[in-house]
Amino acid sequence: MIHDLGINIGPLSIRWYAIIILLGATLSLKLAIKEGAKFQISRETMYDLFFIFMLCGIIGARVYYVAFEWQHFAQNPLKIFAIYEGGIAIYGGVIGAAIGGAVYCFKKGYNALLLADIVAPVLLLAQSIGRWGNFVNIEAYGSVVPGNNAGEQVAYLKQFFIPDFIIERMRINGMYHHPTFLYESLWTFAGFILLYFIIRQWKNLRLSVLTLSYFVWYGIGRFMIEGLRTDSLYLVENIRISQVVSLILVIVGIIGLLYIYLNRKRLPLYLETSFTKI
Repeated sequence: MIHDLGINIGPLSIRWYAIIILLGATLSLKLAIKEGAKFQISRETMYDLFFIFMLCGIIGARVYYVAFEWQHFAQNPLKIFAIYEGGIAIYGGVIGAAIGGAVYCFKKGYNALLLADIVAPVLLLAQSIGRWGNFVNIEAYGSVVPGNNAGEQVAYLKQFFIPDFIIERMRINGMYHHPTFLYESLWTFAGFILLYFIIRQWKNLRLSVLTLSYFVWYGIGRFMIEGLRTDSLYLVENIRISQVVSLILVIVGIIGLLYIYLNRKRLPLYLETSFTKI
């Protein structure tokens, strides 16, 4: 049995979800600081940005969720602030963090496009780790897997080499469900490897390729995985908002990458871009 309560010190309770999210954010920050040093970005600046990302990300994640669940909150508006009861959305978090980071860069005269390239790969790592918070909370799971009984359902999951402790955690009301948290965690971790260790090493890598690659990679994975989930937010009946956003990301990413490829000779290189605008 895995309890969602991580640390209990007197009246203070810290849940595993928060610990896991903070772990992913901290590891990502360390990598971002290391990458930022290549562009003479100080550690203090990265700490400031980390605070802005976290604050704006949490606000954005909550606002996004409330906006698409307004019928529920309209009857009791004070529940909007009860974030401890759950109810955040990753896309809202990313949008909120992006807006906060862009405003900070605009006021300071920093290059927001370069910052996005630095953050994009490590954001995938943070997302990959963070999804395990959903595992602890038994949330963000998918529909019931194929099978006429529990034995067939377990056999279905085991053929994909899913560990027993995950399979049993996905047994809900006597039925086994798709561990969509695991699917997304693996997908985003693979994306982190691709962007951070492969694409980032290209000698002639152009500015914004990493960000646009994030759009395409995460958008494709989220679009497919979202179709299996049982807790989706809907734009209208049968249209999942996350799939709409994912499709937009993929389209924007592909168009952007195509534009960069066609104009690569006159566009700035990633490693030769200055963080401080002149």
